[in-house]
Amino acid sequence: MDRYGYADEILEIEKATTFGEFADIAIRVLKRMVQPVGMVCGPISTGGTGSVEKNLERFHRAIRFLRYQGVTVFSQLPFENKIFEMKTWPMYKGDSHLLKELYLPMFESRLIHSFYFLPNWETSNGASWEHAQAKHLGIRIIYYKDIVVF
Repeated sequence: MDRYGYADEILEIEKATTFGEFADIAIRVLKRMVQPVGMVCGPISTGGTGSVEKNLERFHRAIRFLRYQGVTVFSQLPFENKIFEMKTWPMYKGDSHLLKELYLPMFESRLIHSFYFLPNWETSNGASWEHAQAKHLGIRIIYYKDIVVF
């Protein structure tokens, strides 16, 4: 099994051609996770450290830390390489396309109960949108400030 519990889905993620397909895969993973489930939110492609690689490393560390604390955490990281590839495709209509077609169905499924926001989340367009969705949908918001692990 891969480090995020997607062993059965890795090939499907690689073959996916739409964000809607990603949403279906993610919801299937969420349905088999022990509830309640949390998700890390923060800068990846915009904001944060200013580096996608450094931002992704912050996500890896935060997910490991939360799992060590006993939190069931959904990770969007297995999708990231394919998302970056899909952003170069002619069908890509901007970040709102990604957010509404992948993340919104996941959040509306009510299978994610808490969002864990990394420091400087507000510098990210996507994380700011996730924050607004959390408030709209009543998803619990937890802010992480200056924790050494990040």
